[in-house]
This record gives sequence, structure tokens and C-alpha cells, in this order.
Amino acid sequence: APGDLGHVRARDLAGLEHQRARGALAAALAVGDLDRESCSQGTPCALVFLAREVARTDVPKIPGGYDGDDEGRRARMRDPSIRLVATVMAAKLKHARGVVVGRTKDLELPRGWQQVDDDAALRASFGVGAQEAAIVAIDGAGLIAVDERGLVPLYKRDRIADVIGVDFEKPADDDDDDDEREQ
Repeated sequence: APGDLGHVRARDLAGLEHQRARGALAAALAVGDLDRESCSQGTPCALVFLAREVARTDVPKIPGGYDGDDEGRRARMRDPSIRLVATVMAAKLKHARGVVVGRTKDLELPRGWQQVDDDAALRASFGVGAQEAAIVAIDGAGLIAVDERGLVPLYKRDRIADVIGVDFEKPADDDDDDDEREQ
């Protein structure tokens, strides 16, 4: 039907718009203690937008998180907001900063992260819908390096890790002696 074709075109154009956004100067932002200036002077930033509230007990493979069977873990990791929170929980930021935009419950975020309940203006400035999950990573030059919406494929974590300088293979809650030497 012609309506279907129009829908496909609109979806494709929206996808192209997001593709063009990569490499562009990040929109003006002010959330928590982050702003465009602080995210463009050699310090990369990550903005994680949640589509719904995520509780600690929803997130697999974190202390106090979801403790069910493999099928239950896989089901939870298919939820875009839970997957993004799992990514955040695995990312202790040393040389970057991050903010989770959306409600969380009983989560103590790793170092370098902060949380705000929501920010409609910030969502609008990055084109993220009110009920949409997304991650936007801004490189140290203030350019958008990652702009992913919905269920972010796990393999894309490599690009996110490169931008914000984390190693997802090393648990974020591991306390290592490097921390004190670097400060």
C-alpha cells in the first residue's frame, strides 16, 4: 500500500538524519554538571537516555541485580533501557563523564556517571523521544561519535568504549590500585 511505502521512506530518512548527525558538533547541552564546553575540551561524554525506569533487580550480572536463569537474562537484555544500564554499570569512567537520563531505582552508578530523572529539553536537542532509549557519545572535540537508538547491538559497545575510554572486559566495580596513582 502507498501508506506503507511512505512509512518506510520516513523511517529511512530518519535513519539517514541520525547517520548525518555523527561527526557533527554536539547540540547545546546542560545536564547535571555537564555542558557542551565540558564535553569538548578533551573530555568525552556519554548521554544515556532510558525509555523507562530501570531497577537494580532488572539488570543481569551486577551485584544485587537480576538473578534468574539464562532465558530470563536474555529476555531482560533485549529491553533497550536495561541493556543501556548494563553497559553503564560496566563502564567506570576515568577520563570521560556520563549521565543517565531517566529514572533508576536502587542503582549506585560507577565512577564518572551521574543520573537525572529526565530532561525533555536535552532529549529534544538530540532528537530522542520521551519514551525512547538511546546513547549519544561525544568525543573530546565535542563531536557526536556515537548516536544509537533502541536496542543497541552488543558489538557497538566497542565503538562506545573507544570514545569514552573504558574496557568492558574489566568489571567496573573492580577496585584497582591504578586509581590512586592516577589522581
